[in-house]
Amino acid sequence: MKTWGGLRHENVAHLCGYIVEEVEGNVVTAGFVSPWCQNGSITTYLRLSPQADRFTLVRDVAYGLQYLHDHEPPIVHGDIKPDNILIGDDGRALITDFGLSETTDSFTTGQMSTNFAISGTVKYMAPELVGYYERKPIRTLESDIWAYGCTSIQILTDKLPYACKDNLQVFHLLLRGQPPFHWDLDVKHEHIFSRCCSQTPSDRPTISRIVGELEFLAPSNIVANNARICS
Repeated sequence: MKTWGGLRHENVAHLCGYIVEEVEGNVVTAGFVSPWCQNGSITTYLRLSPQADRFTLVRDVAYGLQYLHDHEPPIVHGDIKPDNILIGDDGRALITDFGLSETTDSFTTGQMSTNFAISGTVKYMAPELVGYYERKPIRTLESDIWAYGCTSIQILTDKLPYACKDNLQVFHLLLRGQPPFHWDLDVKHEHIFSRCCSQTPSDRPTISRIVGELEFLAPSNIVANNARICS
């Protein structure tokens, strides 16, 4: 909550506070409180408004993620996915749900504050985050980039990464180095997002590099539903 509470950006949802309540069995639960977004998540919004400017939404998410990654110290969101992107009343995308976020200066001890073995969403999870048995994997700026690439293609095409696969199948595909989509590298935006999903984390572009490339990419060149369904 401390990480989220200090953030101020037009593409990052504002944290108003938190709520703690006791449910049956003396179990205490806590939740974040942010401004109500009647448009809901980006998935709901695009289902109800399929003709929305998807390219602008992809760039909105990039701007929000750039703000996080350029923060001092940099902030790793840890769970970028469509369900964690809200649409404000102005129709712009807002990154939300910082339950798995970390600042990179907390990585020096190798300890994490959440159990990643049961956290995160497999279909948007970078391959380096699976297959660990002796230690918890560390979410990084690069793993955020992988998730952003998967999320962007879904925003543009309504196709999920590793479509028609259950979580166990996705887990094995990640271990085998299988990409989340069949990329057409002759399509400029697919080339950009395919690099986001490079198997080697250091081969992925920074979010600042992605923002720069997207700003030179004309929206008219974005053709919806042209990404290939996953393996």
